[in-house]
Amino acid sequence: MAEPLGLRVKRVVHSLRDDSAWRIARFLRHDARDRAAVTPVVSDDPVAGSYRNDVVMLDDADPDDFPAVIFQTWKSRSVIPGNYRHWRQTFVDTNPDCRVLLWDDADNRAFIADRFAWALPVYDSYPQEIFRADAVRFFFLLEFGGLYADMDTECLRPIRPSASTGAVVLCRMGGNPDFAHAIPNAIMASRPSQIFWLFAIHCMIEAAERIPDATARIAAGPETMTGPVLLKQAYDAFVALDEAAVTALLAPSSPSLPSDSAPGCAMRGRRCSTGGTGIRSTGPICSTSGCATGCAPTAASCRSRSAAPSFRTPRLSPIGVIPGNCGLL
Repeated sequence: MAEPLGLRVKRVVHSLRDDSAWRIARFLRHDARDRAAVTPVVSDDPVAGSYRNDVVMLDDADPDDFPAVIFQTWKSRSVIPGNYRHWRQTFVDTNPDCRVLLWDDADNRAFIADRFAWALPVYDSYPQEIFRADAVRFFFLLEFGGLYADMDTECLRPIRPSASTGAVVLCRMGGNPDFAHAIPNAIMASRPSQIFWLFAIHCMIEAAERIPDATARIAAGPETMTGPVLLKQAYDAFVALDEAAVTALLAPSSPSLPSDSAPGCAMRGRRCSTGGTGIRSTGPICSTSGCATGCAPTAASCRSRSAAPSFRTPRLSPIGVIPGNCGLL
């Protein structure tokens, strides 16, 4: 259903009165004069870091807090438009107590292959990289928590979500809560191991199974398959259910969620093939207690982490939806 004209006019008026809108307009005007600001160029100083190195720090995060981590992703660490570099730097400068991570496409795939091998066939089946860039956000927030922000987002003040806001923090864009894009996936924050992200991944995989053809997926668009439209649908469905209903909905594909204590095994809700491949998109989710009798996960999906804190069961917790311009989170 199209958005009513009156609500659309209100959104435009709100934007014209908002300081951040004028900041963006000034920057876009600058971009029009300076093509170097928007043209990807190879930098002699690529963004440092990698998935393999970053996870050493991420695995030590406190599961009961919002980690001081800001996650972003782009095609490359070195070929980045000038304005994206500028906007990313605002997160670095404004949040000196946070690690601001940038993963490229190769990092994202390595993360899925290592931590969520059961989802790799679906992840690889998407016809374009934008689908995968959307999808990896849910997995990152489930595994590590922290804050995700798009590369074209400017940070105006320090960001540390409050525990009183909710264990998962989403934004609401515009004044119409029924608008299909009302809950964007451009800025999201979470404590680690929240079951909402497992629920969102469940919805995403269901969408992939409903539309298996690559051409049809492109026609549906990443917004519907992995992006903001899917996120809003998952949010609306999640908040309408209680804990028992969510567990029952996930039960056919996840008959046993991870237990509260799992020393030495970092399953974190991964599915395992009983044949030992560890990469099937169907089959039970193993319990972390001894990696579950009858499951034979590969080393990539179940590794010893004796130094890391024990995994805690994903929790059904309040989701805070912050209204207004999500750039002002």
